[in-house]
Amino acid sequence: MPCTIKNQSTGTVCLRLKDGRSLHLAAGATTPELEDAQVRANRRLAPLVERGLILVEDVAPKKGKSTAQGSPAKTPAPAKKT
Repeated sequence: MPCTIKNQSTGTVCLRLKDGRSLHLAAGATTPELEDAQVRANRRLAPLVERGLILVEDVAPKKGKSTAQGSPAKTPAPAKKT
């Protein structure tokens, strides 16, 4: 499940992900969606979470309407010729 990281400190926080990427978050900023594998069990992020500097939040799956599920999309009836 994807997740985001929010900087809860008053200053910039530098985050190191498992794939080697570094993210710099300004105070109060939130990352775009990240793969769960980049964040969970990350020994570099764990101390920041424990100290309350960052908050890791799961991203809820987006509920979008799909025409494949449920009733098909309605199309207007053709105009009658008179």
